[in-house]
Amino acid sequence: MILEGVFEKQFSNGDVMYESKTPIFNIFSGRQWRFRATGASLPTIQNVAFRFEGSWSGDIFVVDEIAKAKDKTSQNLMDSLTNYYGFDSEIAGRMIFEFGMNVLSLLERDLEGLLEKITLNPWQKNLLRKTWYRYRYKDLFDYFSEFEVTEKQIITIIDRYEKTAMDVIRRNPYILPDVCGVSFKVADTIAMDNAVPWFSEMRISAAIAASLKMFESGDSPGEKTFMTFCRENKLPAITGNTCMDKDSVSLLTKSLLGEDHTIREEDFESSLVYSQNENAVIVKDGLLSRRQTATQEEQTAKSIKRLMADNKFKIDVTPEELLERSEEIVKCGGLSGPLSEEQRRAVCLALNNPVSIITGGPGTGKTTIQSAILYLLEDNIKNPRIKMLAPTGRAASRMEESTGYPASTIHSALGLDVDGIGKSKTLTDDVIIVDEFSMVDSFLADKLFEAIQPGTKVLCIGDVNQLPSVGAGSVLREMIESEVVPTALLTNVFRQAKGSSIADNAYKINDGKNDFTFDDTFSFEDVRESRLSDEVVKKFCEEIEMLDVDDVCVLTPFRRTTDTGTDALNKKIQAAVHEDYNGPKLTHFNDTYMIGDKIMYRKNKNGLTNGDVGYIKDIGDDQLTAQFGKNKSVVLKGDELNDITLAYAVTIHKSQGSEYKSVILVMDPKHRRMQKKALVYTAVTRAKGKLIAMGSRKALEESVYKEEASLRKSQLASYLRTEFAN
Repeated sequence: MILEGVFEKQFSNGDVMYESKTPIFNIFSGRQWRFRATGASLPTIQNVAFRFEGSWSGDIFVVDEIAKAKDKTSQNLMDSLTNYYGFDSEIAGRMIFEFGMNVLSLLERDLEGLLEKITLNPWQKNLLRKTWYRYRYKDLFDYFSEFEVTEKQIITIIDRYEKTAMDVIRRNPYILPDVCGVSFKVADTIAMDNAVPWFSEMRISAAIAASLKMFESGDSPGEKTFMTFCRENKLPAITGNTCMDKDSVSLLTKSLLGEDHTIREEDFESSLVYSQNENAVIVKDGLLSRRQTATQEEQTAKSIKRLMADNKFKIDVTPEELLERSEEIVKCGGLSGPLSEEQRRAVCLALNNPVSIITGGPGTGKTTIQSAILYLLEDNIKNPRIKMLAPTGRAASRMEESTGYPASTIHSALGLDVDGIGKSKTLTDDVIIVDEFSMVDSFLADKLFEAIQPGTKVLCIGDVNQLPSVGAGSVLREMIESEVVPTALLTNVFRQAKGSSIADNAYKINDGKNDFTFDDTFSFEDVRESRLSDEVVKKFCEEIEMLDVDDVCVLTPFRRTTDTGTDALNKKIQAAVHEDYNGPKLTHFNDTYMIGDKIMYRKNKNGLTNGDVGYIKDIGDDQLTAQFGKNKSVVLKGDELNDITLAYAVTIHKSQGSEYKSVILVMDPKHRRMQKKALVYTAVTRAKGKLIAMGSRKALEESVYKEEASLRKSQLASYLRTEFAN
């Protein structure tokens, strides 16, 4: 009897399990797709089919001889796939085993279909795609590699244009920044190689678009064009702008185009007209925007107007009525005490309007108001469908803990990955409450409001004085300043006791004052730069002797660059926390993990969201098991380990939406360009019980004078006013 199979695993006694491509019938075990074999010198090469001659002994196949390892044709194909096409031997063997001798035809005809069916892990599938592309589009890889275009960017170009890629790019290399993210400098070098005239409107128009993109998000990785431009022209290096004045755009455009050829102002003006005619740049109220960015703000305004027109779930209630029901609301809503007059007005505003905003600083009772609103919604709407959202996983978890309602990230609810990629879902809920709304950028606001159906009641809650969104825009600030979205501003402080130094100093920072009150809850330790990282680690260890690790966090502006960035501090804190550690370790590139480590997840997948914090519970062979929350355990291995980082210290941006009993704030003079009022205010308001600032007293005091959020240029307010005027 002859059987054919592929190695699956070897047993301790030398027997081998093989997977069969066709079903096998054995009287002892019935119909099966794998068989256990015993015999001498059984092959254990993965993904290669072998033929065995022998007989059954019970449910074990006794091999007399290996009849034929592989036929010549199959061997030739294997050699061709590995040596000529460059495929990994394991992947090549799997392709032959699953698709036979026609695999090359299938690769050419239906790569996506093959990838969908083949039994490989995601990393191997990605490698298969890259290997085929490198062979199929060798000329494209060879050409673009000369211009420092990465392999990932080349694959993105191929996915978009396939066989026409070279022709499309040669006609207009300046589409590359939008297609695959190369910098203008790279695209311009490719354009010069294809004889694009230096004075062409296409070139200058592309530089205008690149300048606007820099005002939105700064330099491309590895470049310092924008930073150099701002320094040379004595301009603040402020990004996050969705629009910019023409003079600034003209200056940066000419800087991008270089000094070899002088671009006259009339050249800029004619190219700006060209950009408008090509619908690449929008000019509104004398300010320039990229078309994609302007469209996001305009569509957000239209979506908000659409939602404001349908007040299906209006609940008519007055502050006086809420005062009369005070005892009931406190008891049934789970409040710690009765609502103040200001809070009652905020509750009424949210219940009476289809779209509304509640904004206030630390301790003003935003969470208390949420609980009251949720109770009154349940009391007035039969089985309301309520969705609780936040920009980050950590903020969503805190929202869930404080309200008792399930909460998720906005990205997760919309079906988007962390980069905003994916087809947005439609949100059909009766009520949507979004917390930490100051973190929402123009892109996400557009996606969110577009997905919400008319008749839905929408409440946006946030602190307008916190850090603006990482992405471009000032959505919360602009919505408030438009004066068309009903807004409640909370000013009375309740969290911590009135007179608390944390809350008091936060408001001083916001008011641009630095006459701080120092006590046991808000302290400062002057530490020289050379000792700062060591002292921060020492202070962290002191704090976790009194509190749980989860309740203490080091906040710093930067991730990399200095010894007081999160990367360096996390390694030092880890070493201190695990000083006597003798357990298993897992090293992945430059990171080493140990059982008990506090980690942060940085993706929206595996049922987790970007910003979720957990702890490593077990480490095995090239994998670790982490616990996130009470019920979520995840095994991570291979490339999945890129999705986590140590979280003893986090950047202030990443801390938004979180609260800690003790916050250690690093004020390193080397970080001075980042130490702005909104950043320090955000860090201070993360502390619930204690704030310990360490480093330079001067850096802390000067930070209150450095504005940023209010200096961002954005036009959402203008679009909103235009929409509501019509």
